[in-house]
Amino acid sequence: GVDLLPIVNGEVERRSKPLAFDFQGQAALIDNEYKIYSDDGGQNFTLYNIEKDVGENINLNNQEPQKLTEMVSFWNQWKTSQENSALGKDY
Repeated sequence: GVDLLPIVNGEVERRSKPLAFDFQGQAALIDNEYKIYSDDGGQNFTLYNIEKDVGENINLNNQEPQKLTEMVSFWNQWKTSQENSALGKDY
């Protein structure tokens, strides 16, 4: 688990680790001001800066390809870890 009290108390402004999601064909990874989102199960992602673009209207894939690659790689590693956990492979 993660202790959320420092966040609630305003002691921490940035997350030290990204948050990953995968549910019913939708996938996302949030890393502070950046978010990648996929509506096709993680096959294709779109990068957004959710601090500057709250409505997620500006696709940053072409402007920040290195950040996109980094975040997709992290999400893929997370997804593999989740699948391994479900199969009991990491215990």
